[in-house]
Amino acid sequence: MHNKIILLGRLGSDVEAKESGAGTKYWRFSIATNEWIKSKGEEETTWHSVTCFNDYVGGMLEDKGKKGTLVYLEGKQTYNTYTNKEGQEVKTGGVVLDKFGSVCKVMIEKSSSGSGYVKPQVAKPGSGEFDDDIPF
Repeated sequence: MHNKIILLGRLGSDVEAKESGAGTKYWRFSIATNEWIKSKGEEETTWHSVTCFNDYVGGMLEDKGKKGTLVYLEGKQTYNTYTNKEGQEVKTGGVVLDKFGSVCKVMIEKSSSGSGYVKPQVAKPGSGEFDDDIPF
């Protein structure tokens, strides 16, 4: 079995770089996806929390990923559990774009400058490098 999630949605805010206490650079952002709910007769929005540990993809997202930008990404669904201030255990879900994962793809919507779509980049397994020869 393989843990893989594919999302096509709009960024909820500009993508920004962050740094962990241990000095690891990462990017965190949210994506809104919409789904038509026939029984309700309306669209329903779901928010996804995404963390990126891939320097190349993170830098591309930070540069081109502005609030409202349409993005396509593939990553891994993760779950974390923590205890809140009231002492209750809370389980949260998220998506991780892994630096060393077998697949780390992101495609960003056509820019307003008319330069076209950004080609999806695929990380070579275990290398942190990208293979530009993969046909899309």
